[in-house]
Amino acid sequence: MDDRSIPAGSAPAVVVVGLGPGDLDSLADSSVRMLVDPGVPVILRTIEHPAARQLADRRPITACDDIYEQQTSFSDVYAAIATRVLAAASSGTVIYAVPGSPRVGEFAVPMIETEAKRLGLGFRVVTAESFIEAVTAAVGVDPLRDGLQILNGHELPDPLVLDKPTIVSQIDLPLVFADVIDRIGRVVPEGTSVSVVVGAGSADATVVTASLSAVDVSLAGLRTSLFLFPEPGGLIGVVKTMRRLRGECPWDRKQTHASLVKNLVEETFELVEALAGFTAGDWVSQAAVEDELGDVLLQILFH
Repeated sequence: MDDRSIPAGSAPAVVVVGLGPGDLDSLADSSVRMLVDPGVPVILRTIEHPAARQLADRRPITACDDIYEQQTSFSDVYAAIATRVLAAASSGTVIYAVPGSPRVGEFAVPMIETEAKRLGLGFRVVTAESFIEAVTAAVGVDPLRDGLQILNGHELPDPLVLDKPTIVSQIDLPLVFADVIDRIGRVVPEGTSVSVVVGAGSADATVVTASLSAVDVSLAGLRTSLFLFPEPGGLIGVVKTMRRLRGECPWDRKQTHASLVKNLVEETFELVEALAGFTAGDWVSQAAVEDELGDVLLQILFH
């Protein structure tokens, strides 16, 4: 028997099925059979996805888009979705279908898994291709050969280090997209080009490449990602910040390697003193060493 089938009369359970990044016909046949089985209810995280719409045309479904409209934070949305799915599973097996892969960017899935196990419900995940594979294919990048980092546009790290090919996802709104562009613009060379991938994985997918300053933020959407391939030798992160400060601060502009030597010597002696007073397990002396190491590293950055 196909291990992705759901036996008739099976015990209550949650089966999370990935819809992939595009159309329903791109899924494995076994996944499609599960999704169209009229005997098992299907809850969709959102109808705003090609495979989800196609599934809704073929059978009755329940979508969670109303939850997005009712809640004021994403954490509340995910909690409410988990509650809906688990309530449905209390009376029998239910399928929870999500765009892409259930294990990539699906924040409600771990909530459902934890609570399902606590309640003694069965839990199973049927994976599918994620947006990551679709985006890397669209821009021609091999993650193993070239490296790859994936960032959430709603929660960009600080400092933002862009030293490898980078996908920024979750740029669903123009305001979020504008913030992402502004943050990236602070740490990459002027004129850096990026690619905006819309609808990756579908036949109508588009890739728009432009300089960062010329990106059209109206391309933001639920299936939009930004891709950046860093220029060799490009300034990144804190080094770019220091160069920018040097251009803006009158004191920084006056400094030379020679003028900074006295500061470096002073901070180095202070580090040596802190190390002399260091005792393993003594958090006060450890904090002193950390502070002085930070001061020495700052002098290195100045140079």
